[in-house]
Amino acid sequence: MALEVAFFPKRPLEFRSFKAYHGQEGGFRYKWFVSFKGIWANIVGTSNFLHSKGIILSNTFRFKAGCGTRIRFWKDIWVGETPLFTRYNRLYHLDQDKDCLIIDRINNGQWSWNWSRTNLGVRNLAYLCDMLNEIGQLNIDVNEDTCTWSLGPNGTFTVKDARYRIDQNILPTLAHATTWDKSIPRKVNVFMWRLSLDRLPHRLNLSSRGMDIPTISCRSCNANVESGNHIFFECHIATDMWKLVFRWCDIPLFQASSWDSFNDWIISWPLLIKRKNTGSCLILFGSLCGLGVRK
Repeated sequence: MALEVAFFPKRPLEFRSFKAYHGQEGGFRYKWFVSFKGIWANIVGTSNFLHSKGIILSNTFRFKAGCGTRIRFWKDIWVGETPLFTRYNRLYHLDQDKDCLIIDRINNGQWSWNWSRTNLGVRNLAYLCDMLNEIGQLNIDVNEDTCTWSLGPNGTFTVKDARYRIDQNILPTLAHATTWDKSIPRKVNVFMWRLSLDRLPHRLNLSSRGMDIPTISCRSCNANVESGNHIFFECHIATDMWKLVFRWCDIPLFQASSWDSFNDWIISWPLLIKRKNTGSCLILFGSLCGLGVRK
């Protein structure tokens, strides 16, 4: 978007000061701008990151020409899928006013140019004819220039839609939605959530994060690597404890091998669904926490 439109449409002095400090494009097109610090540098860095990762591409913002007083002829996307200067770069370099608006290139209903030389040459004339064919359908009227966002539901940019798209592309996703049971203490819910993400501080996780520990073997059986699945479902102490817990709750024994299989079993457990057997559920989840404390 043109900086005049976004920030200082009626304050030319502030706009000139802004360009003098941050560059002609406000830092958006310059890689060296990332070395600057401050609020604006953070905004530019975030924008460039979203563009580079393909989360919100710059060409998703398009202009619809009205009166042509707020859209830059060469640098804004108002015809085609890219700015004109990327497709007609030779003509762009010949223009003496590279930040001109659309209205600056129209005089008495005809296209008017400000080339740096009078003789464009055969090749440049051919490019000019191609460009005129592309922009020839433009009709200047009294309506204001508008900006549309192709990723928005109604073509309108909103922070809510942008935030949702960023979250969908950056935040981690789980195979199952996180379930918070109000009948279970909050710390148990948090513990189960960390277990589902494999974020508990067992030896394998600590070692993978660069901590210097003497061994990653299970401290109870010393036969396997101490991972989340081993602590809670594979170690012989865990399997023996689960047998006692299932017998105490009068539930048929289910030998889970991982959190995913245990969670699938909990979701499909008939006693929990039909009878709302919260007591048994609390015992099962409490047993998991007990294994975690033991470790």
